[in-house]
Amino acid sequence: MKVKLNLALALSHHAELLILDEPTSGLDPVSRDELLDLFLDLASQGVTILFSTHIITDLEKCADDITYIQKGKILFSSTLKDFENDYLIVESTEPFTEEQQKLFAGECRSKDGTSYLIRSCDQNAFDAVAIRKPGLEEIMVHLERGNHHETASA
Repeated sequence: MKVKLNLALALSHHAELLILDEPTSGLDPVSRDELLDLFLDLASQGVTILFSTHIITDLEKCADDITYIQKGKILFSSTLKDFENDYLIVESTEPFTEEQQKLFAGECRSKDGTSYLIRSCDQNAFDAVAIRKPGLEEIMVHLERGNHHETASA
């Protein structure tokens, strides 16, 4: 209820710019969805909404642009579509070459094996492996986990 009250106060001023930190934090799924619908309505009326969040589905639902900050540094800032299109996931049961490993932007393990995040522009270096398009959350998890090969050699 406190989150809802604070948002109601922020919206009552009819501001053209809203800057919000984790606006959907603590809300149940239905309330969160209603708030995101409100953000979409406000944006269609010309209101600019800048918010930080760790809830990836919120970004997927209503973000036009995204700025990805890691350890205080801006890693990427563009449209959400460009951000998603800039990365691919590669997977292989065969080992990767040292040159290929240098192209990894991040890696994650799962019960099915290890997947590696690469930039789309580097996909030609991975001819004989499975390449797929990741979702936004998968990109962010890979980026946050970092490149194990770089960290191991640093």
